[in-house]
Amino acid sequence: MLYTIKGSSPSLKPYMLIGHLDVVPVELDKWNFPPFDGVIKDGFIYGRGTLDVKDVVMVKTRYC
Repeated sequence: MLYTIKGSSPSLKPYMLIGHLDVVPVELDKWNFPPFDGVIKDGFIYGRGTLDVKDVVMVKTRYC
C-alpha cells in the first residue's frame, strides 16, 4: 500500500512510514501444538503469532 500525506509546510523535511512482516513456512514436526489453532493450555496460548506485535509494524523513518 502506498499513502501520500500532505504536509502543512513544504519547507519541512519529508518522512516515510514503512512496515514489513515476514511470512515463513511452518515445520509442523517442531510444534507441540498445531501452529494455527491458538490452543489454550494452563493459562497460555500456544500458536504461531501469539506473541507478535503487529500493531507496531509501521515505523517512522526520516530522510536525511
